[in-house]
Amino acid sequence: MKTSLDQLPQLLPASKQKELAKVQEIIVRRFQVQAREYMFNLEKIILFGSYARGTWVEDGYVKDGITYEYKSDFDILVVTQQGISESNWIGLCIDEHIDKHPAIKTEVDLAP
Repeated sequence: MKTSLDQLPQLLPASKQKELAKVQEIIVRRFQVQAREYMFNLEKIILFGSYARGTWVEDGYVKDGITYEYKSDFDILVVTQQGISESNWIGLCIDEHIDKHPAIKTEVDLAP
């Protein structure tokens, strides 16, 4: 499994690359911690969607005293040799670890 982010689009700012590196680190660590219990083999972590295409958006404006924001999320596909049931995915606690990490400011949408 390739664990570096060498193939990230060069259009991403350093701050976004650091966030993605932290997301990747959490995913890999959770699989390492739970691998014996769940018998999963992590194959790939794939970034897709607007960040992969370089069309991501972070925009905000105020209209009539109301602040509106639109921010793209990281769309990430986690590929394993075996399929993962929903209950086993929940057991990995990846979403919780990502949501709680203070360095990850961008919302992450994970697809097992």
